[in-house]
Amino acid sequence: MAKDNFTRPLEDIYREKDKEELIRILILKNSQLLIQDGEIERLNKLVKFVQSKLNQAITGDITSDPIVNQVIAKHIIRHNQGMTSFGITLKDNNKPFKEWVKEAQQESMDQILYLEKTLDKQ
Repeated sequence: MAKDNFTRPLEDIYREKDKEELIRILILKNSQLLIQDGEIERLNKLVKFVQSKLNQAITGDITSDPIVNQVIAKHIIRHNQGMTSFGITLKDNNKPFKEWVKEAQQESMDQILYLEKTLDKQ
């Protein structure tokens, strides 16, 4: 079975073809390489774009509002601290419902104390 012009060694093709055919083959190969180069360049740009977006997400810099970004960054830091301390995500934590309510209540009570402390300083 004969090999096609894309998998055969170039020396074999050169022996069988005249100059015009060789020029057509080289032009075709060159255009295929240019298409591949263009696709590689497009993919490299896409990788850089995705990497920049991931870096923004990791640092919390994902909105046009710097205040929102500060809060997101703090949430990311708090999440990482929680994972270090507890080793489980909120989603995977199967604590009973009543325990979640108690924790929320305690957090709310702390929040009121912090607000009261702030008001006393004025």
